[in-house]
Amino acid sequence: IEYMTVQQLADKCYVSVSTLNRFFKIYGFKKYHIFKSSYLSHIIIRKKQMLSRLNRKNNQQLIKVFQSFLTPNQIELISSSSLIQQCCQCIQKSKRIILIGSDEMMSFTLRMQTDFLVMNKFVIKDSIYKENYFLPEQDDFIMLFSMAGKIIDSNKKIIQQISEQGSQVLTIGQFDYLKDKAIHLVIPQHLDEVLENMILDY
Repeated sequence: IEYMTVQQLADKCYVSVSTLNRFFKIYGFKKYHIFKSSYLSHIIIRKKQMLSRLNRKNNQQLIKVFQSFLTPNQIELISSSSLIQQCCQCIQKSKRIILIGSDEMMSFTLRMQTDFLVMNKFVIKDSIYKENYFLPEQDDFIMLFSMAGKIIDSNKKIIQQISEQGSQVLTIGQFDYLKDKAIHLVIPQHLDEVLENMILDY
């Protein structure tokens, strides 16, 4: 947003300028330029944190932890470098990233959303529930957090709606709903929330 006017930002967020101004005031920013300055400072700090985290991350240590509760086949699926590279390429090429999942799952993706913003990606967090569903566009990269599959049961049409858009799709969960139409990162069944989040973070 470094070179964007408040009107341009409002258009990108699909809201009015007055809505943005109310948002700024709620969070203590009297003017748009004060918010912008604070936001850009945060982005610089966050970028340094991300680089530091990547440099310190010990993937081999994580794999050893995974070995204690996953089968060799599950570990191979989770740690597939070609699959992860494919995801990274889709993120890089996309104009927007759409995060879709249950309201509970969306709270987990807050840090993920911040990291995408640092990468200069426009991110939309969306609920899978019918009344809140956002229709993706063709050049979006959709990340569907289906997890145990209960959210798909609550909206049977969502898989068809997503596949019809022609967008690049990543499904994350226990079941591969879109088969060859999407990238699928498997979350093995019967894991508790802590272990699921550890795999998602990896």
